[in-house]
Amino acid sequence: MRARRPSARNGLMKIAAVCCLGPTAALYATPPAQASAFGAAHVAPGTRLWVSRFHSSDALAIAVSNGGSKVFVTGSATIAYDAATGNRLWVDQPTGGDAIAVSPDRNVVFITGAKTTPLHLSAYFHTVAYQATTGAQLWASDYALPGPRRADPQSLAVSPDGSAVFVTGYSRGQASGFDYTTVAYNAVTGTQLWVRRYNGPANGNDFATAVDISKDGRTVYVTGISVGGRPRRFEFATIAYSAATGARRWVSRFNERASRSDSAPALRVSSGTVFIAGTSGAKTSPSASYATVAYSAATGAQRWVRMYAGARRGGNFESSLAVGRGGRAVYVTGESQRSSGLYDFATVAYRAGTGARMWVSRYRPPRGCNADAGAVAVGPGGRSVFVAGDTAGTSACRIGFATAAYSAATGAQRWVRHYYAGKNFESGMAVSRVTDTVVVTGDSIPHPPNFEFVTVAYHG
Repeated sequence: MRARRPSARNGLMKIAAVCCLGPTAALYATPPAQASAFGAAHVAPGTRLWVSRFHSSDALAIAVSNGGSKVFVTGSATIAYDAATGNRLWVDQPTGGDAIAVSPDRNVVFITGAKTTPLHLSAYFHTVAYQATTGAQLWASDYALPGPRRADPQSLAVSPDGSAVFVTGYSRGQASGFDYTTVAYNAVTGTQLWVRRYNGPANGNDFATAVDISKDGRTVYVTGISVGGRPRRFEFATIAYSAATGARRWVSRFNERASRSDSAPALRVSSGTVFIAGTSGAKTSPSASYATVAYSAATGAQRWVRMYAGARRGGNFESSLAVGRGGRAVYVTGESQRSSGLYDFATVAYRAGTGARMWVSRYRPPRGCNADAGAVAVGPGGRSVFVAGDTAGTSACRIGFATAAYSAATGAQRWVRHYYAGKNFESGMAVSRVTDTVVVTGDSIPHPPNFEFVTVAYHG
């Protein structure tokens, strides 16, 4: 459909196999291209604060410490940056992951990713804890199945009290294709607390894509896509587990009647509601639309469903979800096709309680380009909504990061910034709610076939 990021990784849904360049790669890391006072009051919104590049491939996930002083990026390596300057604090080159999170006390960084056996006959969950300041590895824990079977973690979350880490993804069952696989670990020791698998009603493939935890830390929520229904097709399937024991509390499934498949949903839980956002309808279907669903966090009862069909039906693919301050609004973003056949970022805001649409804002990239939105986040005080992605398209289009800021109340566009240095493909975004700074990361190809991590910070 569109030009997508070239990748050294190989997986089933999300790029997941680890590619390591070896410890010497760190010797060729380049320093930040620019530095500024982090979030200084005199800096205009949208001002680029710093850029840091690192010679390694596949930057996949990013997190900011709760105090806003550090930025952590993982992919084929794991890197910590000083958030004020972009200077690297530490690097673990041989170890990287697909998802990352920081403990509530800011002291520990957790990553998870797929690790393959020496002959690549199977893969398993590999979860690592680091001391946030020094990068010292505190523990590493693996979840593997007997025999040559594949396991791919997709998402990671830390309990509010910092006592447990939850990883979800999928792994191949004995006779059920791929199943949701959720693993709980003791956050201090890495000891496995429990494992739960979910095989949908059709005994087909089930791919978990996201995990989140209730504010009180008692319930873990997992979502993804699962084969079910008649005819057999992918549906959203969302599960609630007891955080302490892994006991299943409820399962809710969703498929819009006109859809052929529902793909790769995101999940957030806030104020007693679980929000799911993804795409309903196959890419070739005239019904392909954003689908946003709200469930009761206690019972799994569906509260509301909202679809966004965009300007051209059949070309709307939702990719990310954020909840506003106080849980009052929900923001979803993705890519939406316009009449010319090219794609915009399309961001939609809903009232969290009712699903009433508040606004829709579309970002149209430079002429001849597609815009591919990959992340949405809410800024300090809930005043701004940030969307990050990349632009690609015809040979005349420059491939690079695109980051946009909107008014959370009205959807009015506040600023848009592009970053071009070679070919750049955005993978993730994090926002410091303390310093009002937006940090975007992804891959850069300055001189093909070489890859670099590139991380860019803007004042929000």
